[in-house]
Amino acid sequence: MGVLRYHDLLAATALRVNALVGTDPVELQVTYETRPLTNEMFDSSIVPMNAIRDALIEAEGKLANAIARSSDHSLRAYLASFTSPLAAGDFLPSLDINGVPIVGNFGACIDAGDSTIMLTRKSVPYVQTILRSPLNYLVPLYHYALDVNRIIHTSTLAILECCAYSALAQTDAFNANAQILLPDSLAEAYINGAMALLVRDDEFVAQARTYAEYFISVLAGIPPAVGDQQAA
Repeated sequence: MGVLRYHDLLAATALRVNALVGTDPVELQVTYETRPLTNEMFDSSIVPMNAIRDALIEAEGKLANAIARSSDHSLRAYLASFTSPLAAGDFLPSLDINGVPIVGNFGACIDAGDSTIMLTRKSVPYVQTILRSPLNYLVPLYHYALDVNRIIHTSTLAILECCAYSALAQTDAFNANAQILLPDSLAEAYINGAMALLVRDDEFVAQARTYAEYFISVLAGIPPAVGDQQAA
């Protein structure tokens, strides 16, 4: 979790769209530093407070999706979760063990009965061969395979590592001025992504375009993971 809080980002973004109360520098500084911010501290008829909040949450969600599709383990740690135990042949879940939506790619596969045992990913035919003739092997084999919608594996039950993200839960955290979900180093990306969305009629169009370019460059710097090599 970061040290920065959501209303720190709210203040920084609101300042850029002239949404904060303050007709002189001193009054504006007081508003800018107040935490938490409230509706009464916003006087824009173009962009209300909750519209800025929603734009920041949407930017966070886009960052979360990019991180969850990558192999950047340090960033994935901020979204890390697990699935419920899965039997061979089970459908891949859309929710994690806590009921939070899963985003991006699955990570490691672990034996549900012994968290020290990691299963090795193989091709579907390879794992099926083991499952169809288990008596041919003198020692336990720990392998798994993912098809489009299902997992098969050689354990009794297996757990997949994953990333999870809920915009609803983070909106609640935002309203409570909690610490931001992602590291402080991505604070600028949050603001850039939100600013790219804060357009109404012909207001802030050029500004939004500039910030969108910044945000796209951040997303491009989180490259997607290379597909796993599945040995036959």
